[in-house]
Amino acid sequence: MPENKLIDLQNNGYLKYFCIKVMFNQTNSPRQAFNKLFATIGEYDVHSLDLQEINSLDDKITKEIQLTTIEKVVNKNNWYEREIFSQWSNGSSAREIHRQTKISLREVLRVIKEVKEQIKNEYNN
Repeated sequence: MPENKLIDLQNNGYLKYFCIKVMFNQTNSPRQAFNKLFATIGEYDVHSLDLQEINSLDDKITKEIQLTTIEKVVNKNNWYEREIFSQWSNGSSAREIHRQTKISLREVLRVIKEVKEQIKNEYNN
């Protein structure tokens, strides 16, 4: 590409728009490594707790109780459900789990939903 065309693209703001759009797409696509680095932590992400900022002692105690409850509920399930849920909570999509394990997508979604309901029921008790 000619140098003067690149300069025009820069001066008109097209390069800035292009870079922002690429970063936006990579952040929102779960298949991108960029997403895994900068995306928000999932609701049940147990293993990435150190990335969250916890300010007070009460927050730490509450978070520890929540983690203990989640781990207790997950550990009650058999290894099959534990493994699916742990992969999902660590950022894998249900479709990725389906492709890796050859377990039907419907079954993966059922297990995730069931374990989430168990966790909610445990919190309510």
